[in-house]
This record gives sequence, structure tokens and C-alpha cells, in this order.
Amino acid sequence: MSTERTSRSVGAGVGLVLLQAGAGALPLAFEVPVRVLSVAAFLGVIGVGQRWGGREETPGRTFDLAALLRRPALRVLGAAMALCWVGGLVLALGGAPTAVVGAVAGIAPGALLLGAVWWLSARPRRASGRTTG
Repeated sequence: MSTERTSRSVGAGVGLVLLQAGAGALPLAFEVPVRVLSVAAFLGVIGVGQRWGGREETPGRTFDLAALLRRPALRVLGAAMALCWVGGLVLALGGAPTAVVGAVAGIAPGALLLGAVWWLSARPRRASGRTTG
């Protein structure tokens, strides 16, 4: 498995865990759909990644931390997730209901991460100017 696919799988897995953890704070009428949809999205990301292979890796470059930090889109994603967690902390300290804190600090960052991985995975890889499939 390539470094790119491994990174996508780990990202999708973390997104799934965040969504599942946040769903536990919701009323049952919302918890079950969030859990089912998050598993379906995770399986979709894994399936899409297997089908198209996602973006082509840059030759000679591995997915270490230094390479990831040079990607502006990942910095934006990280900042958005951090804002969700800070918002959840502020809400928790302010006495907000557990469901609201779970939605802001668990479901929102999980959805952001899983959505970003989906977006990266769903883009067909281009090689020599043509789409592979």
C-alpha cells in the first residue's frame, strides 16, 4: 500500500472515530443515523480509494510530517478542526448540553476530516494527462 493510501486510510479512520464518539452524546434519534452514515462514508472512502487510487504521489517525496506541513489545505483543515475543539471546550465550560458539545467537538471535526479524505480520494488520479480508472 502506498504512503498516500495509508495516509488516507488513517485519516478516514480517525474521522470515523471522531464521528462515532460525538454521536454517543446525541439523542438516540440522531445517534443511530450519524453512526450509520459515518460508517457508510468510511467504507465509501476506502472503496473510492481502491477504485481510483486518489491523487498521484509526487515522485521522490514521502508523506512524513514535514511534507504534510507544506500542504496549505491540510493546515486549513487542521485549523478548522482545532476551532471545533476549542468551541467544544468553551461550550463545555459554559455548561452547554452534552449533545451540543459532542456535535461541535466530535461530529464537526470528524465530518471535516472524513470529508477532506473523501475529496482527496474521489479525485481520479491523472497520469500522462489522462484519467485512470
